[in-house]
Order: sequence, then C-alpha cells, then structure tokens
Amino acid sequence: MLCPELEQEPVKPGGESEIIGKYDSNRIGMVKKTLTVLSNDTIAGMIVLWSRGYHTPKPAEPTYLAPTEPTPGKH
Repeated sequence: MLCPELEQEPVKPGGESEIIGKYDSNRIGMVKKTLTVLSNDTIAGMIVLWSRGYHTPKPAEPTYLAPTEPTPGKH
C-alpha cells in the first residue's frame, strides 16, 4: 500500500510542495505503483504520479565462524 507523506500547510498559488510516497513490498520482480494527487486547482485538479522498478532478493547474510579455543596440551 502506498502511504504518502504530506506537508501540513496548504500550498499557496504558484508555490511548491513535496510528496514522499513509500510502500513495503515482499514481492520480488517488477513493481508498478501510482499516486493520485487531488487539489482544488481548476486546470490540473488531479495529477497521477507513476513509479516503477524492480525488486531484487535481499543478499544472503554472510556466515562468520567464531575462532576456536586452542586445545590444552597440543601445539
């Protein structure tokens, strides 16, 4: 699910703002998401933002072996 983060103050005419969209995915492969922005702008009241990408598997964690204690009496 896409969860946008918005600024709390309204954007004034001619002003700018930032929208950050985040989503969690457990899938591997191609991902396509959209975020629809609605406003009271009479010309562009609805804007659709598109995002697409490719999720790769998380790399395997390296396995580390702890050093062994020397056996007493052996050299």
